[in-house]
Amino acid sequence: MTQNTLVKLIDLAQRYPDDPVIMCGLAEAYAQNRDFMKASSLYRKLIQLKPDYPAAYGELGKMLALSRKTREAIPIIQKGIEVAETAGDLQALKNMKAFLGRLEKSIPPRKAFRPSTVSLPKRG
Repeated sequence: MTQNTLVKLIDLAQRYPDDPVIMCGLAEAYAQNRDFMKASSLYRKLIQLKPDYPAAYGELGKMLALSRKTREAIPIIQKGIEVAETAGDLQALKNMKAFLGRLEKSIPPRKAFRPSTVSLPKRG
């Protein structure tokens, strides 16, 4: 993505702030430039604008995962799966289920809390 293209997309987004196509294009441009925070912000806004758009959840989940926020990405992807099922978007459903599986496998299990075996000196 060239800087010129990014500037044009930013200009379009400023002129048409609620246009989902422009918002998606700009978010993709930010993602290509590895600015996952800005891309995430746009995908969140897109979800607010079009909560029935499954791809926005999938892309937000990817941006969060790329930002090393895997635990935050999982519920977003799960919600996207629900939205895709409701919308009948089989391709988005398939993609997000596969991505969710990879995310869940990438998280190490949390260690159970174990009380300290070190005994404290008695006061007295």
